[in-house]
Amino acid sequence: MQIYDDLADQSMFTFVFSCHGGFGQDMTDTLDTIYNATIDDGDTYNHIFSESYSIIETTLDRYRAAIAG
Repeated sequence: MQIYDDLADQSMFTFVFSCHGGFGQDMTDTLDTIYNATIDDGDTYNHIFSESYSIIETTLDRYRAAIAG
């Protein structure tokens, strides 16, 4: 089926946003850890997230301040 073939072909899709890549290396590494550690290392999402929360908040605070003006 053509629709299935199109959906299975990753070259048909592009990112609308740069995902977490635009936030800097600390945020990129942190989010990679959150996503991959739960799969690879068997850690829970909540455990990894709580360890990384301060890095995420520090990064987002800069954007929040810029938006607030």
